[in-house]
Amino acid sequence: MTPQQRIQMLESGLKNFRDTTKDFSLKFEKILIQDNGGRIKPINTLATDLVHKISKQDGFLGMNNAQVLLGMIMFPQDWQQVKMIKISNPELKKKLGVPDESKMIAYRDVFSDRYILQNYVEDANNKKPSMRNAFDKDVLALNERIGLAYSVYTGEIFRAFPTPADPDHWTSPVQAIKTGIDTNRIEQAQEIANILQAFDDGFKSGVFKNQWNEADKALEMIKDYQKKYSPALIIPDSKISSEIFINKINFFKYLIAPFILLGVLLFGTTLVYVFKNKAMPKTINTYF
Repeated sequence: MTPQQRIQMLESGLKNFRDTTKDFSLKFEKILIQDNGGRIKPINTLATDLVHKISKQDGFLGMNNAQVLLGMIMFPQDWQQVKMIKISNPELKKKLGVPDESKMIAYRDVFSDRYILQNYVEDANNKKPSMRNAFDKDVLALNERIGLAYSVYTGEIFRAFPTPADPDHWTSPVQAIKTGIDTNRIEQAQEIANILQAFDDGFKSGVFKNQWNEADKALEMIKDYQKKYSPALIIPDSKISSEIFINKINFFKYLIAPFILLGVLLFGTTLVYVFKNKAMPKTINTYF
């Protein structure tokens, strides 16, 4: 198979993935996970944050953020070939062999027989922050995006399983199974393994056969597991829906223009009073 044929096959697969997974992603995005800071939040929040940081976009290739996260988790080998990681520095593009007009690279583009960025990252980290140039900063930023993508491909980011001995601490599937085995909680480890198998089988049946019943059941299994081992941390459905609504409407972007206008007006007002050698009104000083 030629490189062009592989690209065409990948593009066809992504289109099919986009079209078949949208409805399921709207259910998946409501599943709760725990972030590194200990906060319990819906997957939609995690997916939104990750996709923004990795690609500097909201959604990708016509998919919503939850679909992108699903694809990266369930089909990592395919998605590692997708050019979805933001890059902008011309010198960095040249060192990676990326065309200057490219705005994105694939995860695999930074690997050959080794991690291509390794020496550049070490050099940048060995410098004091004040001594780093634009190339150093862009290398570290790209390295962070690569690290985030890695955490998704390995499933580390999917901390959806409470630890029975410590309900406030949720872990990734692999870590949860390992903990169950290490602490002689074989039944719990088997329970998680069964959930993962059900999810994998159900999801692939949905993608390739458009049959989503088993995948839906697997989502309920995850919810039941969370309620069973960490009931105190479960967020009400109403709050989950509210958080997702806020994420999707992204009303903060609509405040940018008003704040810029307000800043310009205040700056202009300040100049007027400076040139007139008068004190600013108390009202302005009080509120701004």
